[in-house]
Amino acid sequence: MLETILWILVIVIALLLGVYAASILWLHRADSGMKKLFAELRSLVASIDQMRAASSAYTPEDPEPFGSKAKELSRRILELETVSKDLVGRYTEAQTVYRRLSTITWPAILKLPFDVIKLRSSFAALKTEAANARSVLERTSAVIGELTRMGWTVAEQARKAIEDVRSALSILASLQTEGINDPQLDAAIARGRQWENTLNAQSPVFVLSGTEEEVLHDASKDTIITVYRMSSDARPDIDDLSARAIDWQNKQTSLKRLLKELPENYRVVSDFVQSLESAPELPIQWDMTREPLSNARQQIERLGDIKKTRSIEQLENEKHAADELNTRLKELNMRAQAVLEKHKHLLELLHHPDILSGVEWLRSMVKTAEAVDVYAPDNWQRDLGVETLRPDLEETANLHRALQLTGTDRPLLESSLDELLEKAGRLAELHENLRPRAASIQARLKEIEASEKESLSNLTRTRALLNQAAAVVASSSVLGQPAVEEVEQLRQSLEPLAVEFDYPGEGTVERKVQRADTLIHKTDQAARRWRERLERELDSKKGNLAARIANLRGIALLDDPIVIEAARFTKDISTLESQSQEKGNVVSSARRML
Repeated sequence: MLETILWILVIVIALLLGVYAASILWLHRADSGMKKLFAELRSLVASIDQMRAASSAYTPEDPEPFGSKAKELSRRILELETVSKDLVGRYTEAQTVYRRLSTITWPAILKLPFDVIKLRSSFAALKTEAANARSVLERTSAVIGELTRMGWTVAEQARKAIEDVRSALSILASLQTEGINDPQLDAAIARGRQWENTLNAQSPVFVLSGTEEEVLHDASKDTIITVYRMSSDARPDIDDLSARAIDWQNKQTSLKRLLKELPENYRVVSDFVQSLESAPELPIQWDMTREPLSNARQQIERLGDIKKTRSIEQLENEKHAADELNTRLKELNMRAQAVLEKHKHLLELLHHPDILSGVEWLRSMVKTAEAVDVYAPDNWQRDLGVETLRPDLEETANLHRALQLTGTDRPLLESSLDELLEKAGRLAELHENLRPRAASIQARLKEIEASEKESLSNLTRTRALLNQAAAVVASSSVLGQPAVEEVEQLRQSLEPLAVEFDYPGEGTVERKVQRADTLIHKTDQAARRWRERLERELDSKKGNLAARIANLRGIALLDDPIVIEAARFTKDISTLESQSQEKGNVVSSARRML
């Protein structure tokens, strides 16, 4: 424990010694920094004094362009003097503290680190503020530079004013040569020449043509003030003159361009119009475009060419009119192109194979629709839309009648093109949707008709079979009364079914066929039972007959025709059974022989 405390004390003492050593080391090194800062402050004060001396030639009361700059310069110099005095005073205080710390006594050594830290902070702040003051000094020096070069600045302004006047006069003169004749133009030229003469007369030659060195050497303060005042007074009027000249020039240039574009734009639209007017098929009669196009041509002729004499007002009005006319021609061009595309699209639709063959197809579909109407709606799937078949066919037929245009040279009104194109599009859409649907309906119709025909044929055969069976059953002691009643019941069930097929508009064919198939199946089953019973009875009779004939022949050879016929019949029965003859013939033959 004691050892730990000793180690802690050693570390603390070492840290304190290190801090004191660092403080003393900084004090030794700070001397050069203090000297540099002092030199910088002396330079700052000297520069301020020089600026004060240089600014003595200018006062805030001087006329422009010197007064405002002199006022700014005076304010900046005063600010710098205040800052420099403050910096020098604070530097003196820091220097005093530095010397005191450099010769510190042992009683004050405990405060040394804190005093050093405080001194370092003050020293750093002084350096920062001195740098800021130097920056302000440079900006102030720039103001002095502007004042000393003011002669050249004013000379440049005067030269720019004369240059702008001459440029405006050049533009105005070119407008005169291009046919602009107006008192406003004449007055503007007179104003420009007046300012040109004034600037040339009241500005010394060296101001307008000398080098920078010559101007700065020869220009007095009064000369600079005079030239500045003159060019400043002239500037608003010169700017207005330049703006007017440029505005008129822009309008003249724009009108020149428009007068060149308008005939070309008119020609483009006119070519579109003529090409569709003379189209070999379905030429266009331009009932909407013809009049505005004709008006455009007349307006182009009224505008004339760019060499025509115009006033400023006419220039402005005709430029505005040409702008509007050019816009209208562009709109007419877009409309004509749209008509061309619509005309092309209309011809493509009308020449589509479905539409070309549409009338013949409709004739065939009328027969299909009549056949479809015979049957109840329940015979068709919902997706076939049989209930809308006739309305769709009627709409298709009406559209074909309205569009009987193909191959004709009858002109179409431009105003009717959208309606015709809409109808043609609708017709193409109807054919696209209706033809596959119609093909499915026709296929379904064939199925229904084939199923109905087959079922009726089966019912006819079944009726004939029942008629034959009725005769056999009625004369057969083997089948008896139950068979007679069953035959009659089947016959009574068959007739209503046959009658149902006479009314195709009621009920579905599938249901009728299903019921007919059920009855036919029951009839087949009954006939099979009757045949089996007759065959069993016939087999029994045949066996007895064969046994008797054998007994008779065992006694003697008999040539009796009945015996011979009976023997032959017995043999024929066996042959007929093996060849699967119809049961009716077998049964009837057996019944006769027995």
